[in-house]
Amino acid sequence: MHRQADQPNEREKDVAILPRDIIFWRHGQCEDGAVLRGRSDALPSESALSAIAGKARDMAVPAKIISSPLLRCARLANALQAEITAAHPEGNPPDILIEPQLTEMDFGVWDGQPIAQLWQTAPMEAWWQDPWAITPEGGEPMAAFEVRVAEALQRLLSHAPLNDGRPLWVVTHGGVIRCLMAAILGAERVAGFYRALELDYGARVHTRWYWTDSGWQGRLLWGS
Repeated sequence: MHRQADQPNEREKDVAILPRDIIFWRHGQCEDGAVLRGRSDALPSESALSAIAGKARDMAVPAKIISSPLLRCARLANALQAEITAAHPEGNPPDILIEPQLTEMDFGVWDGQPIAQLWQTAPMEAWWQDPWAITPEGGEPMAAFEVRVAEALQRLLSHAPLNDGRPLWVVTHGGVIRCLMAAILGAERVAGFYRALELDYGARVHTRWYWTDSGWQGRLLWGS
């Protein structure tokens, strides 16, 4: 994300800072159907949890698992932790930390409503074309959402174990991950990027972050 980051703290001044890998996991399918799911706390599908968590068995053990507080993410974080514990019984399971700023966008009065119905009754087309210009009643402005996600990322990077080669796993939402990918690729405030990027349930996005004179700079590790 191309923003000025906090300066390294005292413990980092005399130590070269290694790159930090963050793997973002999108939650799985939920049981509430085809709705616009933001802050709505939908239950995740148990079969989806098992299928996604199974991908973790052959992966490197993370330093920590950080999760959105919503059930569809928090339960996946627990399933990932259990899978890692089963695959590596000799080690200590990674801690799970809850980060409220990683919650999905709040869609206000649209939140939790059937998408097909919203397309008929709400200005969805205009919002889809330019979400910075339109905010659902009682919802979170797109610009505020981007600031919140950027702040959450900086907290992750500043509190990651110093020079620990293990990645961080972050279990979060499609909107949060798209926001981060847009920032990495220099596509901020480009609505077409959000529309064109398909991010399936259970998708993993591997990023690597480097400390530079202008702050943390991220890269997408495509296909990893």
